[in-house]
Amino acid sequence: MISLKYDTNRNRVLSCPCGKSNQDGKFAPYIGYIDKGYCFSCSKSFFPDFVKPEINVSISNLYRDKKQETTKNSPSYIHPDILQQSLKPNISNNLISFLLGIFDTEIVSQLIDKYRIGTSKHWDGATVFWQIDIEGNVRTGKIMLYNANKGRREDKISWAHKVLKLPNFALRQCLYGEHLLHLDTKPIAIVESEKTAIIASVYLPQFTWSASGGKAGLTKDKLEVLKGRNVNLYPDRNVLKAVLFYLRWVSKNRGNILYYLLKQIS
Repeated sequence: MISLKYDTNRNRVLSCPCGKSNQDGKFAPYIGYIDKGYCFSCSKSFFPDFVKPEINVSISNLYRDKKQETTKNSPSYIHPDILQQSLKPNISNNLISFLLGIFDTEIVSQLIDKYRIGTSKHWDGATVFWQIDIEGNVRTGKIMLYNANKGRREDKISWAHKVLKLPNFALRQCLYGEHLLHLDTKPIAIVESEKTAIIASVYLPQFTWSASGGKAGLTKDKLEVLKGRNVNLYPDRNVLKAVLFYLRWVSKNRGNILYYLLKQIS
């Protein structure tokens, strides 16, 4: 079996094998290669010539086993090809149908590419919100079902690593949209809902929008990547205490926080 691992230093490669510049770091090379890896821009995998992915790539390529990590508490990763398979346009996705009802096709297409909005067959019309860290590693995917007409969330939530039944998977979540943080130095806006982050990015593009996945998802571990950045928190109401708790931590790390509420607190 062949085991390929991604190099965390993406900037050492100047361009993707497809010919596009790697200035934005969207091409993730395999360790020991400059022209083999995965490109998040063109959504293609470039394997070494001796590898036949459908036969020779071990399951360690679909995720990184906890036992293989050299650092304690390091996460497992889902192979980007799994993410790519979820982006096929011919599968029904209720959230995308809702977005097409409020934005034109070009904008929705850009949102799908930007936020890597996937589709799952776990439920008919389900959406996958892939959690991709700042290094481009896929930590997991949050599977949710929405109403196609109203865009409201149904009471159905699951996780990609569980649906894929990956053994010994070491889950360590990151912010939804974290992979966008390295693209610019714009202020960061964090909301609870992944759907809210996606829609807000259209109306307020002066921010880089991400989501915590709920007030309980605003953890110290997720905030580590925000050190030194300007961060705006837009929580749902009734979470003021939770936000103020993390306000102290971020301020100690030189983060300049502007606190807003999406809804008026009564």
